[in-house]
Amino acid sequence: MSAAISVHIIRLPLSSILCATLLATAACAPDDTPSSGRAEIGGKTDPADDEVDVDAGQPGSSFIDAMSYFETSEDIDAWYGLMTALRSDFDDVCGDTFCEGDFSNLQSLRIRCSVEQASGAMGGCVWIFGASNEEIAPASGDISVDGQIFTCPLPIEPGTDVHAFVQALSAPDVRPIDAPLPGSGASLYDGLADCL
Repeated sequence: MSAAISVHIIRLPLSSILCATLLATAACAPDDTPSSGRAEIGGKTDPADDEVDVDAGQPGSSFIDAMSYFETSEDIDAWYGLMTALRSDFDDVCGDTFCEGDFSNLQSLRIRCSVEQASGAMGGCVWIFGASNEEIAPASGDISVDGQIFTCPLPIEPGTDVHAFVQALSAPDVRPIDAPLPGSGASLYDGLADCL
């Protein structure tokens, strides 16, 4: 006797499917959504359609990903160390705060920041998370999945120097997620509280 399992198919943008598939490895970012329109995900539009406002008031500015901005091994190591620490901080605070309710398995997928290539002035940052909620129908064994992607703009003042940002969040006496940001005094945790 073999058991049959049926799974309901939910149509999601390709980026959401890929992110949900790779959620455990946090190896993707929702960059390849088809251009057929904005998909509603969890009451918010698809994060792949969102754009970070990178206009720091400089005509002709050229912005790049912060990961590509740093040139010295010391700066590169500091950036990647900060990204690792932020993901760890999120995991530490998630259980008692953001990871309650329907989406208890929130996972950090990526933090993306834009930096003006010539000056090092930040345009903005977003922190992207994925989560899911699964329900099993007792009578049929069907599994329905509600996959969600959350794009959280971070409270960074446009024009903040990226080196000052890294330095402020790398202070020895405070977790990076709780550190006051240059120019605003808000923390990344504050930004997440407004989003998640």
